[in-house]
Amino acid sequence: MPLFSIITVCKNPSYGIIKTINSVLQQSFKNYEYIIFDGKSTDGTVEYLENLKKKKLIDKIIIEKDDGIYQALNKALYIAKGEYIGLVHAGDFYEKNLFVNLVPHMNGINDVIYGSGHISNNFSKAFIPIKFDAHKKLNKRMSILHPSTFIKRSVYEKLNYYSTNYKIAGDFDFLNKTYNKKFIFKHLDFSFSTMLFGGISSQLKYVPLMAKETGGILYGPKASITKYNYILYYM
Repeated sequence: MPLFSIITVCKNPSYGIIKTINSVLQQSFKNYEYIIFDGKSTDGTVEYLENLKKKKLIDKIIIEKDDGIYQALNKALYIAKGEYIGLVHAGDFYEKNLFVNLVPHMNGINDVIYGSGHISNNFSKAFIPIKFDAHKKLNKRMSILHPSTFIKRSVYEKLNYYSTNYKIAGDFDFLNKTYNKKFIFKHLDFSFSTMLFGGISSQLKYVPLMAKETGGILYGPKASITKYNYILYYM
């Protein structure tokens, strides 16, 4: 059984998927499995993935339509075998030698392992420091970085995976539950990953939806939260 599973979800990611995949395959620690879910891409990604699978560079690929990113993630999570699971979205990538640096902390005691990261727009890169107690704010906001987080598979099983009721805030919903259920968080003081700026949660046009979903998680489905309050809340 692999120590951990890496999952990537994509649909028409173009060349961005190459950097993501290479950041996994080039890791020096090899006791992992790599699962990629593709939502029936039409840009040549499917053929690229099938070729990598044929070369045994990817362990499992799922190519089918989905009803959103959280359903896609769940389908990949259902077949994951690793004790810990990391999610790296198409366009994002892991730091060099990340896996070997994580291994000493994957001791079965820590339920969630998280660290810092970077954000990039392909022209520049900025460091996002995550403090040692950042997880203690998960009862109020998304205070850690999803691509810089590894979670035990048993935690996903106990919390019934990601809720498909959300379009954007499903990761916050899951981590909020993880914190409230008193699972053990472990902070590591180094960067795990680089995220590509431009994802759905970073686009201003989706702020109202993010506000609605986040408000619902924190205050109930009938909660009302304005764009202005939402922006202040997340500053």
